[in-house]
Amino acid sequence: MTRAVKSSVELSSDRQREPGIAHKPERVARIPLAFLVSALVAMVAIPILGDRYTAPVRDEISTLTEPARTEITHLQLSLALEGAVIDEFLETRDTALLGRLREVHQQEQRAYASLAPLVARLGPEVRRRYDELKEVDGRLHARGYRLMELAPARITGGDRTHKSLYEGALLAAAQLDETLNDATQTSRARLVSAERIERLLTTVLGFLSLTAIVVVIWLGKRLQMAAVEAEQRRLALAAAVVAREKLMRGVSHDLKNPLNAIDGHAQLLEGGLKGPLTSEQMESIGRIRRAVQTMLSLIKDLLELSRAESGSLRIHKVPTDLCAVITEAVEEQRPAAEAAGQTLLFVPIETTPIVITDPERAIQVMGNLLSNAVKYTPPCGRIDVTMVLLPGPERLAGRPAVEIRVTDTGQGIPPEKTERIFEEFTRLAPEVAEGAGLGLAIARRIARLLGGDITVVSESGSGSVFSLWLPFETNTSSEHTTMP
Repeated sequence: MTRAVKSSVELSSDRQREPGIAHKPERVARIPLAFLVSALVAMVAIPILGDRYTAPVRDEISTLTEPARTEITHLQLSLALEGAVIDEFLETRDTALLGRLREVHQQEQRAYASLAPLVARLGPEVRRRYDELKEVDGRLHARGYRLMELAPARITGGDRTHKSLYEGALLAAAQLDETLNDATQTSRARLVSAERIERLLTTVLGFLSLTAIVVVIWLGKRLQMAAVEAEQRRLALAAAVVAREKLMRGVSHDLKNPLNAIDGHAQLLEGGLKGPLTSEQMESIGRIRRAVQTMLSLIKDLLELSRAESGSLRIHKVPTDLCAVITEAVEEQRPAAEAAGQTLLFVPIETTPIVITDPERAIQVMGNLLSNAVKYTPPCGRIDVTMVLLPGPERLAGRPAVEIRVTDTGQGIPPEKTERIFEEFTRLAPEVAEGAGLGLAIARRIARLLGGDITVVSESGSGSVFSLWLPFETNTSSEHTTMP
């Protein structure tokens, strides 16, 4: 019997630990997988973002600075030709050169017309250089026209002032070209820097992605091994549960026979069939019979627990008058409550619910809850049984349910220990009442086999409220099952 008890505790403990073991590798595997996906997304996004950054720079080079430098080259050529034509005219006063001068001046104006909108978009320094060129060029033209309007006297070697303005215009054009060249070089440097950073990030992310792939493969193998081990443990656990259930059936049969024989002989002695007994002997016989009944009850509980765990506990669901079931369970416990000086009250609700459940199992569960309430409620205490119809409680995933509450005025349970009382062989106050600590564990398993649950709300010194939840099904067909 001790081995069976120990086996029950160990198997229950293994069952509670197994989900954590099975799911832990899965959670760990998600980390590198998520990182790998993020890295791949980043590798796709970086070129796109880089292109969004460099596209305006490339556009500036291709549509602004390069065309502007081309127009400046045209402008420098026009200035050079214009200066040469004016110097030749001043020396020769050949009017045929005026037509050539007009053509060169038109070329210069076209270059200015093309250059002006480009310069307006190239920053303040370029605009400043352009304005300087326009100012010098304006004075150059004014001086040239003045010289051409003078008397038709030849000016050998040209005009010094005109030559100085001409050189200033060429220098301003060269400075503008140099400024544009600097702007172009700055833009190209930005492109090179952005492309270098893009290549570096892509390389790093590629390396990290390869690392993440290796980690995912390694974790996948570990996860597969963990899954195989978990399945082996599950099969071993299922086999152990089935073996224990068979063992319990055999042990219970082997134990019940001698215990029934002991109880039978004790009953014969108690009935005086073996001769009269003294009062002390009668008291001893009574203790023997009570001990035998306790052992038989413990064997029954262990067998029920084993069947519930192995899934061989039969559940026969039929349309059931729940008020009648509760009334029967209450009346079974009323003598014990009255003997303890307690008040046991059940007031049925007006609408009698017809639920699809196993009435015998429901009576068994209610009997356990009521017997516990009787055990742990002091004399002159009160036990109230109430029933509430709920349209969709969270406890049963939103399904309509019936909540049967057993409220007592006992010593209560600390909130942090309310779940422990549903564990096998757990008794928080063994000095108050006798028992093996199996009743609530069996009751909760049966309640879950019925599609419901058992919960408790309690505080030390303020009594407890145990609730049996059963689904309120409208289907009236009977159901026969052995599995939860």
